[in-house]
Amino acid sequence: MALHQPMHWLGGFIADLPTPFDDDDRVDWPAFETLCEHQIRSGATAIVVGETMGEDSTLGRDEHEEIVAAAVGIAGGRVAVIAGAGSNATSQALELTTAAEAAGADAILSVVPYYNKPMQAGILAHFQAITNVTGLPVILHDVPSRTMREISDETIVRLSESKQLIGLKDASGSIARLLRLKPTLPPTFRFLSGDDATALVYLVSGGDGCISIIANFFPELCRSIYESCMTGHMPVSEGFSARIATLATVLSADSQVAALKYGLSLLGVVKPAVRLPLVELGDDARGLWKELGGTDAAFEVWSKPPKAQELAEGYWEKPIKQLPEFELADLSGKTWRLKELRGKTVLINVWATWCGPCKVELPHVQKLYDRLKDSADLQVLTLSIDEDVGVVEPYLKENGYRFPVLPASGFVSNLLDSSVAIPQTWIVDSKGQWQWTQMGAGGLGDWEDAVTNKLKAVGGR
Repeated sequence: MALHQPMHWLGGFIADLPTPFDDDDRVDWPAFETLCEHQIRSGATAIVVGETMGEDSTLGRDEHEEIVAAAVGIAGGRVAVIAGAGSNATSQALELTTAAEAAGADAILSVVPYYNKPMQAGILAHFQAITNVTGLPVILHDVPSRTMREISDETIVRLSESKQLIGLKDASGSIARLLRLKPTLPPTFRFLSGDDATALVYLVSGGDGCISIIANFFPELCRSIYESCMTGHMPVSEGFSARIATLATVLSADSQVAALKYGLSLLGVVKPAVRLPLVELGDDARGLWKELGGTDAAFEVWSKPPKAQELAEGYWEKPIKQLPEFELADLSGKTWRLKELRGKTVLINVWATWCGPCKVELPHVQKLYDRLKDSADLQVLTLSIDEDVGVVEPYLKENGYRFPVLPASGFVSNLLDSSVAIPQTWIVDSKGQWQWTQMGAGGLGDWEDAVTNKLKAVGGR
């Protein structure tokens, strides 16, 4: 990797890694290595350590240096390591910067000084002092909601005259600023969103990527959002973005660091421990995760989306099991038996009310049901895996869904063990043989046409 050429690695979704702590409030180094390796093996081009999600303000100086050095050692040149090196005291920012360079970082991310509310001349002098003590590339971090002072367009333009100032992490929430600045800055200057919720809009408007919290969970999916957008496949990018929209909302509802660590703890990656003045999420905030995932365990299921490339292609795969005979009652009380569906080609969609991607797919399932409901040889059914069946009927009424819903949490769990990720679409042939499975592609393109054609092909028509 040509780390001296940031355009090769400073783009796409770059995870802002948390700093995991153990039960004794020390850095959990095995967990930190797991976080780094997860990004590297998922094809990331860079990682951020010791910054906002890394609880940089509560790290001791030695800890900060050790974290940067550890990340550099784990990366081994496979990805760029961007070290947080910001402070509201210029002297401390200089110390963090030189320490990061000595530890082997490939770039630093330096925040606009917070709390002191410096004037623009002071912000300019602050960052010029930083570039004077290091040979590393410097990325500006502007987050007015935390610093209470936004860096002006004019200051960014002046700073960009230095070849070391290579990019901006923009957490101002202003797309207009990107549109204003991009034509005035060097073509090598990189614009990165600091907000997962608006990252796709930022990319469409000319941004180069996002320094992301969500990428800690879904690096491959985030990369596919970026690649699809850059290649003009907007329906694909929009479909992928919908998969993470609910999670982005939950992460923003309370302390992002505590929420990130709690979510990762549900996956067994890190402990939820944070350092004061932050505290772990309370019951109300954890309740938002339960709304997202139904239960803590269900979030683990939801957080394993299908491979992004397979989704983009509307990929169908052969199931590894046969579909067992079932006898399930729908919400109206009608009993459905697989053996009584012989002679029909059956589409079965697996979903839940708490599943964000399902919310994107279900309108398309309804359209497909409306198209095929009068067919003599095609049948559309859905299986809900909600543990609380009482939430399903109000959800259907609220959204105007009329397709048959069979509560089937136990059936699906027994069939797929713990590996179920939803939404799924199954096709069963007229002999009751499970022929095809597709993972969550209902938000992409002409899905209803593609599925109808697949059903007809399986049925020999």
